Amino acid sequence: MKKLNFLLLLSAILIFTFMNSCTEEDTPEPDKTEQDDGEQQDDDGTNGDDNKDDRTEDNDETDDDDDDAQEPFEPVIITIEAETVDLVEDWKLRTDIEGFTGDGYIIWEGPDLFWKGNPGGVAQLSYEIDVPKAGTYQFNWRSQIGKGDKWDEHNDTWLKLPDADDFFAQRDASIVYPEGSGKTPNPKGENGNGFFKLYMNKTTWEFTAGTSDGNFHSIYATFDEPGKYTIIIAPRSSYHAIDSFKLTLQK
Repeated sequence: MKKLNFLLLLSAILIFTFMNSCTEEDTPEPDKTEQDDGEQQDDDGTNGDDNKDDRTEDNDETDDDDDDAQEPFEPVIITIEAETVDLVEDWKLRTDIEGFTGDGYIIWEGPDLFWKGNPGGVAQLSYEIDVPKAGTYQFNWRSQIGKGDKWDEHNDTWLKLPDADDFFAQRDASIVYPEGSGKTPNPKGENGNGFFKLYMNKTTWEFTAGTSDGNFHSIYATFDEPGKYTIIIAPRSSYHAIDSFKLTLQK
């Protein structure tokens, strides 16, 4: 009888152990599909998608800063009619040559004044300009040979921008400054007292002006601050007709 009871107890123990083992092995692992499809958390407990959003916001702020740093270039052109000052000595207002703008054009009807040892020292005309934006501007004037048809006669006038922060002429990598400016190198041909000799060779109205004999350099002026500045012209060769000036902001 005792043997039977012992066998029954042993059987019950074996059955219980077997059932418990099956229960632990058959229990499925937690389903990770829902978490993978949803918002996963990083090891530090923060939400991974939130971190991504933070990075996106930082990038947006950086893009905004870049946009502010790279504002679209806005062209600025300053145009001055040459006849808008009081003329002195042998400067004359004329309307004989067709195609002028404004009320006419100006022309020097006095003697030629080249190689007189005083560049720009006679019959100066002074123009005040309003520069709305700092930067470097190219200078041109609309002019033409006002007498005859020879390309190298009646074709030049003195120019100076005395209060520009820089006043120079450039062709490719070559930069020159007028004598008397304290800067070198200086252009070929006559110049001095801070004046460039500006020449052209057209018998029709053209926006063009350059300096340095035989090596045409375009004219530039740099203004470090917006404000009012001065343009001074003076006669050199007679019958150089000037209609207007133009300063164009460079990129």
